[in-house]
Amino acid sequence: MKVGIYIGLCFILLFLACDLDKDRQDETKELLNTLWTLEFFDIEGTILEPPKDQLYTIQFRDDSIASGKIDCNDFCANYLIISDNSLRLEQLRVTEMGCGGDQSISNRYILALEDAKSYEIHNKYLYIYYGDHSRLIFCR
Repeated sequence: MKVGIYIGLCFILLFLACDLDKDRQDETKELLNTLWTLEFFDIEGTILEPPKDQLYTIQFRDDSIASGKIDCNDFCANYLIISDNSLRLEQLRVTEMGCGGDQSISNRYILALEDAKSYEIHNKYLYIYYGDHSRLIFCR
């Protein structure tokens, strides 16, 4: 009797693990090859919107390269996704066309991406978490 209960529990746990793995695969698939546009920073509860005349985007490709716009500059980086939606961007490279002036938030954006720790997708929004209690919020 106990053996039957243990086998039943193992099947239930295996089913739940497969279902969670499918959810992670679906979320990763949704992340890839989608152009995400920065809506705002949530910096420890304080909201910062990018200036209306500046564009900040990111796109994660299948080949582990992330690229996008930082104001009038372009960037690319290698990215690594590990289990549980952890995210790291490495070797971030940015073109250096002087733009944005005092209103530019490009340095803040770059630092946030370099400090990325994890991500989540809810509906049409991508959240990239960085620092202790901060996140970048993108819309597709």
